[in-house]
Parts: sequence; structure tokens; C-alpha cells
Amino acid sequence: MSAAFGFAPEGVTTSLGMYMIYFAFSGCEFIFDAKTSKPVKASAYDIFQSLWRLLRVGIINTLFFSYLAHFDYMPFGRDRTHYLDPNHLGNCFCIARECI
Repeated sequence: MSAAFGFAPEGVTTSLGMYMIYFAFSGCEFIFDAKTSKPVKASAYDIFQSLWRLLRVGIINTLFFSYLAHFDYMPFGRDRTHYLDPNHLGNCFCIARECI
């Protein structure tokens, strides 16, 4: 949506490669230096924090779904074939992109 309406941070427009990376990984957070318009590198602490959050969410989801399995809960139902239909996958992708 940002590209369609002509919005892009100043640092993104410095090169075609940075422009493509920015819009290909729109779920990621990019921080640009105000003076140089170049991306600021993530510190080791930032990377550790991101990995810890990912691990924590994975553990919580595993515990949650393991608990629900005792009650015959199945997140996708019994018939899973229609989830691989290209139309369904396209709709899910469009909705997911709008939520970011």
C-alpha cells in the first residue's frame, strides 16, 4: 500500500536494491539514519531480543495447542484439502498483507 500511494522513507529511495528489500520485507522494522539516509545496523542486543521473542511465542503456542489437543481441538479442522486451494491461499495472503 505504501508503494501504491507513493510513500517511502527517504533512506529507501537512495538505491533500487534498498527499495526492493524494504518492500519485500515489509513486516520487518527498518530504521534509517537521519543524516546519511542509510539503514542503521541492528545491535547484538536487538537481535537477541528478537530471537527471544520468537522463541517465547513458539513455546507459548506449543503449550497452548498441546493443552487444547486433549479436548480434540484441531486448528484447521478435519478436512484440510481446501486450505491448499490457490484461491484460498491468495485470499489469506491478501488479508495478511493488509494486517501488517
